Amino acid sequence: MWPGPNSNTFIAHLSRVVPELELELPCNAIGKDYLGLRSVGRAASGSGFQISLFGLLGLLVSRVEGFEINVLGLSCGVNPFDLCVKLPLIGRIGFPKLFNRADRAAELPDTPEVAD
Repeated sequence: MWPGPNSNTFIAHLSRVVPELELELPCNAIGKDYLGLRSVGRAASGSGFQISLFGLLGLLVSRVEGFEINVLGLSCGVNPFDLCVKLPLIGRIGFPKLFNRADRAAELPDTPEVAD
């Protein structure tokens, strides 16, 4: 396992290009923090920023992912907005997500109902 570039790097790149997805990659997705030759960039969710040294050492702050530290491709952190802890190789530990982006969009009415 190498912190990038790999398949997780590609998915993270796509989610940065389309920030409307607000995609949160799991913390055990090694390679998601690789930014290439850049050291500062947008978080994968598009809602924050991250600093990374070739995916080997980094920091991520985002409204979707929370706070993460990346060391040698392994991420750990907390998400106070989602009440969870993220651990390397284990993943997310916390309450299940009550609503995702698609659920929030489904709750909004498209057009008002008209009675016959």
